[in-house]
Amino acid sequence: MNFETIAAYLAGECSLQEKQEIENWRQVNPKNEQDFQRWQRLWQASQQTLDKFTPDAVKAWKKVSPGEIPVTSFATIKPSPERNHRKLFSWVRNIAAVLLISAALGWGIWQINSSSVEWIEKASLQETSQMIVLADGTKIWLNSQSKLRYPEQFDTNIREVFLEGEAYFEVAENAEKPFIIHSQSSVTQVLGTTFTVRSYEAEPTVEVNLLSGKVAFSLENTQPDHKVTLKPGQKGVLNKARQKITVSGNENENFLAWKTGKLVFQDIALRDALQTLETYYQIDFTVTDSLLLNCRFTGSFTQAPLEDVLQVFAFGSDISYQKQGNQYILSGKGCQ
Repeated sequence: MNFETIAAYLAGECSLQEKQEIENWRQVNPKNEQDFQRWQRLWQASQQTLDKFTPDAVKAWKKVSPGEIPVTSFATIKPSPERNHRKLFSWVRNIAAVLLISAALGWGIWQINSSSVEWIEKASLQETSQMIVLADGTKIWLNSQSKLRYPEQFDTNIREVFLEGEAYFEVAENAEKPFIIHSQSSVTQVLGTTFTVRSYEAEPTVEVNLLSGKVAFSLENTQPDHKVTLKPGQKGVLNKARQKITVSGNENENFLAWKTGKLVFQDIALRDALQTLETYYQIDFTVTDSLLLNCRFTGSFTQAPLEDVLQVFAFGSDISYQKQGNQYILSGKGCQ
């Protein structure tokens, strides 16, 4: 993909066909998306620079592309009337932007493209999880039915990975090399901290829970000032349909149960407990009487079989359970 097309895309002035070509190109290979993110960051930074100077487009273009475009066309255009002036300014500005990006990326991106970056993909199967240690010492616990793509070695400026599903991160500290997680339409950026990212394609939200440190959570391709900064104990939730992020306290004690194997219920309603059990044990529940959902329970379990938990729920209340296929049927009079 050439710089001119990328610049036109970032400027919002490419054709529909070019836009589709770029979006397809980004999805073909994780490295393409990684390179695009770099170009986008440089483009955003370049806007302030472009507003402060008037480029000598003719001279610059001669240096990088002699003979490719009739340079005399620059000199013969006169900036009046006003409409033509606006067109010329927009065109020259776009050419200057292309030259700026080409100059900024000419050495760095060329090295990236010419080097052989080995990408590794790890996937956790159903009902299993695994720990991955990256080249920088970052530790990642991958939940079941999740996938992580990462380079064998990080480059000199940034650490980027791509997540589908859920994972717990212990990021090695490095203030000079931010760690970035791309997950569907969201971006999570950190320097060194512990947190989880939940980003399953079938779910309507992307969720980041912060345990320690500080992270910036944002939509993909957003402006820097639109990032949400999370503090320990907070969670950020991206509604994928509305493209909106909300921040709140994390009141779910069991969001890390898949990693720790520990479930804690403190005076919790059965309706909420069943949601946790469905996620943890990957099984469905059906309740014959909605009044059962109001019963409340307290207890803690460590790597306990599901039926051990259900026996505690049944103890002291009129609740019975029966397994049918991949679901449990709960019935009875409940806790009235």
